[in-house]
Amino acid sequence: MNIAAMVAELFFASKVEAALARLGCPVRVLMGADRDALAADPPDLLVLDLGLPPEARQAAMAVMRAAGRPVIAVGSHVDTASQQWAREAGCAEVLTRGAVDRALATLSAKHLARLP
Repeated sequence: MNIAAMVAELFFASKVEAALARLGCPVRVLMGADRDALAADPPDLLVLDLGLPPEARQAAMAVMRAAGRPVIAVGSHVDTASQQWAREAGCAEVLTRGAVDRALATLSAKHLARLP
């Protein structure tokens, strides 16, 4: 399994890594400016921080859609506009930051199991 997290800040990356440690696979952490790295090697699953600037989120979604890979978007519970953007952009799941600990590993495993 190849999972990446594109984040706005490293504190959130460590939270994602801890949540996905249950799956037993490492998480490649990409900062918002690492769009070229994402395009060069799209992961099987991307955890996308909705705290990133809109252009970074859009570029990440374009890469993942082209690769036919799922995206789980995570953002603030009060940022309903970004959550709506994620749904409309085609994210497989949209979580609040508070749900990461209890739901991210389960949802990630579900989407990874569907991949060929």
